[in-house]
This record gives sequence, C-alpha cells and structure tokens, in this order.
Amino acid sequence: MHDLAEKYPDQVEVVKINVDDEPNAELAMQFQVRSIPQVTIFKGGKQVDQFIGALPPDQVETYIKKYI
Repeated sequence: MHDLAEKYPDQVEVVKINVDDEPNAELAMQFQVRSIPQVTIFKGGKQVDQFIGALPPDQVETYIKKYI
C-alpha cells in the first residue's frame, strides 16, 4: 500500500492504524471495523468506500484508481 503513496504522491496518502493498539475501541467503532485488514477510502475528507481483506497490490491499485 505504501508503494501506491509513492507512485501517486500528490493523490494518495496511506495511513496505517493498528486498532488492537488503540487505547479504546472508539476509532474501530467509528469506522465499523469488524475484520482486519480493512481499507477505508476517503476523498475530500469524506469516507467514500472501503474493502475488507488482503488483496494483491495490483488489485488494490485498480480499486483505488477509481478515486484518483
């Protein structure tokens, strides 16, 4: 995923949050995390999509390119 941020430096920012390390479950509840990994996509500061589960890098890129 971080490769995508390098490939599209002005269009993609990747942030990893370990919900198990969070002091409370507030963040996981806010984004309805029920399974990991979960990728949540934001555009213009708003959540626009998400997917759950590990995907090969080329599939992740295809998925994200819809939003850049």
